[in-house]
Amino acid sequence: DTGAGISDSVIDLVLCSSQVLLVVTPEPTSITDAYALLKTLQRQEEFEGGKMKIHMISNRTQSEDEGRELYRKLSAADGDGIPWKRST
Repeated sequence: DTGAGISDSVIDLVLCSSQVLLVVTPEPTSITDAYALLKTLQRQEEFEGGKMKIHMISNRTQSEDEGRELYRKLSAADGDGIPWKRST
């Protein structure tokens, strides 16, 4: 658990992980933080997308559809650079 925001220690921790659980709520600040973390990871020289799986967990959503919409927004904004592991 790293909380909101991005620091060097958060990036280092994530880069050392083979799997990441990215918990996102529908709140705009949560979506922005998640997107910023994903983009920051992509720019890291040490980032090896094929070796890391990123799982998104939607929290505080009212329905499965709202969770899927949250996933769609983040994965669409990301493009093809993040190795999302999709499970339903």
